[in-house]
Amino acid sequence: MTRLIKARSPIFWRNVASIVVCFLLLVCLALVALVIYLFCAISPVDPKTLPAETPDIVKWLLPVATGNWRVVLIFIGLMVIGVLAFVAMVGIKLLSADTLKAFGLEVNVSEERRQLEDDLAREVELNVALVENFGELQRVLERIASVFRRGDAGEFLELLDEIVELAGFIIRPTERTVRVSLWLLKKDEKKLRICSAYRVSLATRRGLVLEQAGKGFAAFVLREGAAQVLSSAALARHWVEDTTSHHQTTCILGQPVAIEDDGFSAVLCFSTDRELAKFPEYEFDVKRDAATLRLCEALLSTVLNIAMRVVVTETGKENSKLLDRIWARYAS
Repeated sequence: MTRLIKARSPIFWRNVASIVVCFLLLVCLALVALVIYLFCAISPVDPKTLPAETPDIVKWLLPVATGNWRVVLIFIGLMVIGVLAFVAMVGIKLLSADTLKAFGLEVNVSEERRQLEDDLAREVELNVALVENFGELQRVLERIASVFRRGDAGEFLELLDEIVELAGFIIRPTERTVRVSLWLLKKDEKKLRICSAYRVSLATRRGLVLEQAGKGFAAFVLREGAAQVLSSAALARHWVEDTTSHHQTTCILGQPVAIEDDGFSAVLCFSTDRELAKFPEYEFDVKRDAATLRLCEALLSTVLNIAMRVVVTETGKENSKLLDRIWARYAS
């Protein structure tokens, strides 16, 4: 029975309480009306009008009772009015309370209201974040065109950083704790390096290098050739420990980024260190996040494919491809 009661919605029990209170108020009002009616309708009984066979005790008591009927009705009326006031007071207290307690059972009648308020606040925050992200996205698209016209290596690196940071905001608009990293594989070196990142330490960017055929989530995603997600225990099979970081990754999502250059491949990774049991909204999902992954992949693919055609020239140095510079950006 207790399990059945707790399984009901708090709003259900508030409605039940409202119905019960209204019923009791109607009963009390009916009793008041009955008392008023009797007060007006009853008149004292004359013992002489009673039948001869009426017992003497009745002949004695009935006139006394009917003679004092107004006093009796006033007393009953006051009792009914007192009960009515008590029921009304209890009803108001009951309907405005945060919890209902009866017979050792406690039902939180405000839980659903607070949940609705929290959901509404999150929706407002989400809409504000989406508007901000849309503005940032528009600015990034405009920058891509200007960077392409100028072909400046430094601007390409800044643009990559802006897109990677924007990707962290787009995938979880209201959560500001997602870490993002863009990995670039140089196939003749058979190594992957971080070439742009958001909320990743400089020590990690410089020190964490993955072998193409070895362990490491980014390498695993490139070998699979499609978006992948891992969490908790599943990470151990593809994980390379980062001794420079104090974060304990709990979930990671990777998306290959298409590059037309045969000498390079890229992958975009999102990760979080939040405890998923307490914060399930931080868990990534390939299907749920598919639209965001396609958008971020398209932006980065566009920039990297433009960079593929750019040759960096410096006085006194050999010309080099911009992708080589991007790959070695954080090389020690």
